[in-house]
Amino acid sequence: MPRAAIVILVLSLSAFAQLDKLVIPAGTPEDQALTAISNEQDDKKKVAMYEDFVQKFSANPAAVAYGNWQLAQSYQTDGNLEKALSFGDKALASAPTNLDILVSQANIASQMKSNAK
Repeated sequence: MPRAAIVILVLSLSAFAQLDKLVIPAGTPEDQALTAISNEQDDKKKVAMYEDFVQKFSANPAAVAYGNWQLAQSYQTDGNLEKALSFGDKALASAPTNLDILVSQANIASQMKSNAK
């Protein structure tokens, strides 16, 4: 395949990839809650705070996706891969085209040796 054809193919495929970014504007209540969570040193308290964050801002898909994604990462770090995958699935439900969450889910599934996932 000629080099120009490959470039055109890659560019056309990237045009179809609608990848979402999770945006939480500075100064919003969501941002303030995330600042409080990031200042917490105790990992168990952080998990509880993220769970509260997801509930409190359930009307904001970006906040729900971010909170669930952080929970997935926390559980992955703790070795609870089933729970990590579950929270990652919830994050994907709110932001199904977010590449960071998709990659995170693929990593968790790989750790679990879950080829089907």
